[in-house]
Amino acid sequence: MRPETLQVVPEAAPTRLALISYDLHGTQERRIADAFDLDDLDDRVHWIHVQGLRDQGLLENLGRELDLHPLAVEDIITTPQRPKAEWLADRALIILRVPYVGDAGEVDVEQVSLVVSKNYVLSVEERTSARFQPVWDRIMQGLGSI
Repeated sequence: MRPETLQVVPEAAPTRLALISYDLHGTQERRIADAFDLDDLDDRVHWIHVQGLRDQGLLENLGRELDLHPLAVEDIITTPQRPKAEWLADRALIILRVPYVGDAGEVDVEQVSLVVSKNYVLSVEERTSARFQPVWDRIMQGLGSI
């Protein structure tokens, strides 16, 4: 496969997007149907959380909306990647391999990707999980620094 050629595996989990936006004055949570829903990001801090990699078009649009380099989008979508951290202009790309226990009790590993910028964090998980739920809940409850 040549660079910048995205290929999602057919057995990938369905893609779900959620957004939490917050500042000192409050917090707002919403589900996102399309990456173009991110056009109205304001000066608050935003956490865009993606679970599942099946919808290649949505993931490509998300990369364009966030002005991510196509190679960074490829690293996020194409699994497995080796763990790494690199700076991309004004943001960091972090690729992790995270162990989890499956439904049948087996231990497996999945890719979790993070893009950290001045006013947003993008987290992308291969499958649906609750690994970020404690952080999400803390933000929603306005409990201060994470």
